[in-house]
Amino acid sequence: MKLFKIKAIIILSFSFLFFFACEDKDEKDRPKELVGTWYVHEMNSQLKMTSSIDQVGRDPFSKGISSLSVKGGASDILLEYMMPQFDPSTGETGIIITNQPIFDQSEDQTFPMAMLMLGENDLGEKQIMMQVAYSENSAGIYMNASNFSFNEQDHSISINNETLYSVNIITGEIDKSDFLTINGSFKPKSIQLSKNISATFPFPLFDFTSESQDSWKLEENGNATLTSVDLDDVSFAAFDEERYQVQYSNGTIGVIEDNQVTVSPTQLTITGLDASQTGMKVNVTVIKSNIKNKVKEYKRCQQLSVTRSTNKSSGTDPATSVGDGLTHSELYGLRVQDRDISLNEPDAIDVVAIYESLDTNAPILDKLTFTSTDDVFTSAIIGENIFGSTSKAIAKVVSIDVGNSQIEVVYLTSVEDLIDKIS
Repeated sequence: MKLFKIKAIIILSFSFLFFFACEDKDEKDRPKELVGTWYVHEMNSQLKMTSSIDQVGRDPFSKGISSLSVKGGASDILLEYMMPQFDPSTGETGIIITNQPIFDQSEDQTFPMAMLMLGENDLGEKQIMMQVAYSENSAGIYMNASNFSFNEQDHSISINNETLYSVNIITGEIDKSDFLTINGSFKPKSIQLSKNISATFPFPLFDFTSESQDSWKLEENGNATLTSVDLDDVSFAAFDEERYQVQYSNGTIGVIEDNQVTVSPTQLTITGLDASQTGMKVNVTVIKSNIKNKVKEYKRCQQLSVTRSTNKSSGTDPATSVGDGLTHSELYGLRVQDRDISLNEPDAIDVVAIYESLDTNAPILDKLTFTSTDDVFTSAIIGENIFGSTSKAIAKVVSIDVGNSQIEVVYLTSVEDLIDKIS
């Protein structure tokens, strides 16, 4: 197995769309067995393989026996899955190590999503590149020269505490203040194949369930019509080369002209497709109208603790960090040093108060203590203002701790205001 030649930085998409490919007879017209209207509600798939020799393969759908550890950035990551890769332009094969099953299209996938690519430059020097999506709007690309070891027999990979630095994909500049450290040994799960004996393995690449009533009408002449009957205020967009694309099962891209496409709100017809190809991927663009407003929940008071830092040496253990009680993060807006702080809420009416701690402990709000028999715990309302008849101070109730007979408050009256009122 050859390694990829890394010639440029590639932005990878973490969202994949798969259509199944069926075995097809090399006939001019579509086989009669496939002609008709097809509804797909559920699909479960298995892979059946028969080898002419005894050999061992690698399972791309299961966790590896061991993993690579990635530290730094927004969170620690374990790379546990191997994805085989093929470059059709060069014919070279390679491997990518990920922290999630790359073929899993379930909603269980969560951020961060990471992909590690091993490769060589044009001089034959080893390099590694890693792409991490921390959220839908935040991602980073890291790379460096490497001394990794790759075992072609069992496809295991060993990396010894190597540092990858952030690379600006536009300028090519390297930011050594933003880095990841990779360490460990990855070994994929193996698949044993015996000579001339069929073996069946899980193949979740095409597994899915759908409540949609969408259908494909396949005609003998190669025409395919997609009809959607439950699009819920969704309609197909007018044809444009960038909005619609057909990719055949053999990997080629179908050329679609304007006169081949007929678009209605719920029906898309593409004519003149290659009738010899039965498995294909169709990318379409739809427009959603009549978007429904969501009901907003009004929260009278809510506290937010900002505990992240721009300092890579931040931590809670004085022996291994500066002992500031914070956690390092590369995400802007979540760190105490940032000029702007994200409240992690779509809307906010008012910021009542900001407290800054002078040590490693969280700030402590002012508390009012009552006896356990006082009815203040049943009558007090979070978010309401209370007034001191003697001090003339005004405070807002932000939390009620019945167990400790206390109410947390935030003063709305400054010391200067109190002095003015008293005098």
